[in-house]
Amino acid sequence: MSVAGTLLRQARLAEGVSCRGLARRAETVPSRISEIERAVHDPGVSTLDHSLGALGWQLTAVPTRYPTAAAVALAIRDSAVLGIPASETDSAFRALLSLADGLSASDASSRVVLCFATPPLTGDERIDAAIAAIVEHFLEVRGLLPEWLKATERVLDEPWIPDPYASATIADETPPAFRRRGVFLARSELGSV
Repeated sequence: MSVAGTLLRQARLAEGVSCRGLARRAETVPSRISEIERAVHDPGVSTLDHSLGALGWQLTAVPTRYPTAAAVALAIRDSAVLGIPASETDSAFRALLSLADGLSASDASSRVVLCFATPPLTGDERIDAAIAAIVEHFLEVRGLLPEWLKATERVLDEPWIPDPYASATIADETPPAFRRRGVFLARSELGSV
């Protein structure tokens, strides 16, 4: 998938809009939106900006190489294997670590920018809760939590302990943001968190 396709798909999914709905708003044909998202057509900056604008989004460049929460969620969603929950794959856990490491290495303003856009749901509630926990963990100190963190769909009803070898004291080793979301993971398991 191209950068343009990824950005457009992230925005469209975050807004809950179909390809056809976006095409109507952007005054184009659905096949053009689909071609951009599938990297069949690489649009110019003005076309991408126009399409994002139809969703109420703005194309902005950010001086960072770290992934956004939305990009991590989309990558996990797109790499899903039918019948295997993402929460049971190493690739999803590595993607979560890349988000945590990127936020850990970023300054406060970059952290906010990397987490501002609503990540699309991945299809695995555990992963969705973990993404929200990571974002909340890094942003709560400054009180700059994005609105999407308020969604109850990113809080688990049943607690999840990703590490099958977790100690009996895992609840004490888990950061508060993770406990609130039902994800019990020792701070030491999240790399530089």
